[in-house]
Amino acid sequence: TGEIYTPETIITDGILPEISNHTNAKKALEKLGLNLGEQTYTSDSNAEETILSHLESGNPVLVHCSEGYYTSGGHYMTLIGVRGRKVYLSNPGSRSKTGYVDISTLISRNVDWFAVVNP
Repeated sequence: TGEIYTPETIITDGILPEISNHTNAKKALEKLGLNLGEQTYTSDSNAEETILSHLESGNPVLVHCSEGYYTSGGHYMTLIGVRGRKVYLSNPGSRSKTGYVDISTLISRNVDWFAVVNP
C-alpha cells in the first residue's frame, strides 16, 4: 500500500482481529497490503521443496503450527530466509525458538500448513 507500518499498527490491523484460520489470516494480511497464497498442508509430499522454492525466490512463508513444540494451542510464524535446507524462522512467541532450523525438523514439530506471502 506504500504505507509504513509500525509494530503497533501491525498488531492493531493484523493480529488483534483473530486470525484463527487461513481465511482470517488472509484478510488480516490484505489490510497490510499483502496477499496470502493458497493454504497447503505439510502432509503434501512436495511441501518441503515448495517452501524452500518460495523462500529462494524471496517470498516469505506463513506457517501455522498446532499444539506441540512451538505452542500450547495454535500459533503463526513466518519463514523469511533460507540456507540450503535450513529456513529462518521468525517466531514472535519465543526468541529462543527463532532462527535457522532444518525444514524437516520444523515440519515435524506440528507445523500443519503454510502459505506464501506475496506483496
